[in-house]
Amino acid sequence: MTGLPSEATGIHTRLLKCTLEVEASRAYWAHGGSVGGTTARKAFEEYWFGARSLGRIEVLLANLRARYDAYPSALQALGAWEEMDPDTRRLICHWHVQLSDPLYRAFTGSFLVARHAGSRPTVTHDLAVAWVGEQSSGRWNMATRIQFASKLLSSAYGAASLRRTATRGRSRSPG
Repeated sequence: MTGLPSEATGIHTRLLKCTLEVEASRAYWAHGGSVGGTTARKAFEEYWFGARSLGRIEVLLANLRARYDAYPSALQALGAWEEMDPDTRRLICHWHVQLSDPLYRAFTGSFLVARHAGSRPTVTHDLAVAWVGEQSSGRWNMATRIQFASKLLSSAYGAASLRRTATRGRSRSPG
């Protein structure tokens, strides 16, 4: 890493493979992140992430490194914070996904805020897919847009930025 830590600005697809991951993040913090050259094999053998495959742990580690290792002081503080309540963990994970993913940052920081302030403060999967399409400049096909929308909604819901409404679980309200 060069320079001071800063938020990611380049659009990427890491969210497609790793959403909020609150409990995996907690395990990563507790083990000091990738300090000391932690390998996926070591994390697998020491059961850091529970009953997950070595392949899944490799993906998790790559994504968690991108989220947390850019902020070594924060990572150290998170690792030392033993009595953290679940809401605080979710919020910290949400912030770090925002810092490391410009699409998620725009979704939660602009799109959801605008929907909440509008006359119809709901978010549907179809609206999220359309929004992703507007952001993609044609670089993603419909299947990728749908997957992105699902991951964005799932992450925002997991961070308590959304709440389910009574309409068959498909419509969500910014919370």
